[in-house]
Amino acid sequence: MVAASGASPKWLFVDGWYLLGPFDNAGPVNLEKKFPPETVVDLDAVYEGKSGSKLRWEFHQAAEPKIVPPFLAFTAARKGGLEYIIYYACTELRFDDDCDLWVAIGSDDFSMVWVNDQLIWASGKQQKKWRVDEGFRKVHFQRGVNRIFYRVENGHGQTEFSLAVAMP
Repeated sequence: MVAASGASPKWLFVDGWYLLGPFDNAGPVNLEKKFPPETVVDLDAVYEGKSGSKLRWEFHQAAEPKIVPPFLAFTAARKGGLEYIIYYACTELRFDDDCDLWVAIGSDDFSMVWVNDQLIWASGKQQKKWRVDEGFRKVHFQRGVNRIFYRVENGHGQTEFSLAVAMP
């Protein structure tokens, strides 16, 4: 919840996310493929993911701005590594009033971010390390609930992403 008045930090790091993944991207053959969550976000749905795993949305509360998805069900079943994957993150921010605010976006590797179904960010498709300030966009948030939706494609190594909102 982002209130219209009162004390606030300079940056609000979004730390609570529903995560879904991993989907396979070996090759990488699925860079352009749209998986079902890009059409409809259904937090109760079950999907087939990497190595035939059954995927469900999992809530994750991060302790720091850099979100490292644990994919608890996938890793507990020891279905393989987290390299060459695609995954999704979804959350909601609620605002007292309409406002235009800067957001900082970061990901390892390629990512796309939508706010209320409007694409606001697409990073380059090259592999890169996470940086909290990889990209900045001025975003219009409407009064009430605003849905944030992330798609991240990871190549080698650990995967991370982040979203921070500059407070007025």
